Amino acid sequence: MLNYKNLLVLIVLLSLSCKGEVYNRSEDLTEVISASEIERLSDIIKKTGNKSVYGYLEYELKKSSMPHKIFPLAKIMSDKYDNKEAMFDVYSNYASYKGVPSFKALDQEDKIEALTYLIKAYEKGQLQSRDTLKIYSEKGIYVMKKNGTYVINMNYGID
Repeated sequence: MLNYKNLLVLIVLLSLSCKGEVYNRSEDLTEVISASEIERLSDIIKKTGNKSVYGYLEYELKKSSMPHKIFPLAKIMSDKYDNKEAMFDVYSNYASYKGVPSFKALDQEDKIEALTYLIKAYEKGQLQSRDTLKIYSEKGIYVMKKNGTYVINMNYGID
């Protein structure tokens, strides 16, 4: 019985010593990737075009609410290493990278560049780009190839 009393006293003393401070463990769990790790992995991507490293970093940055940080790497993976997933990432992260709330808020030049990456991804067989272009086509934003080129209706507000 004495052991229970000692344990109870210990619990009371520990709870009093906390002074109302609560340790929120969930905050630690949201910290998924450090700045130095982002830099290290970015260097690997730039030098080698490693698809696995790119995929991992892209996932971690999205999970960390930093998808805009993948944009420069997506451009490298797309332009230098011809990666279809990165082509779609350039398109899908264009607005957040430019600091605007939506694709619709981009200026015409940026919309054309973003859609160009979307079309490249589609031509390479990237699945999400196919679905996105289908929706755009149904809305009259994008028209299929005409004489070997794609037609984009820039008068339509893309969202």
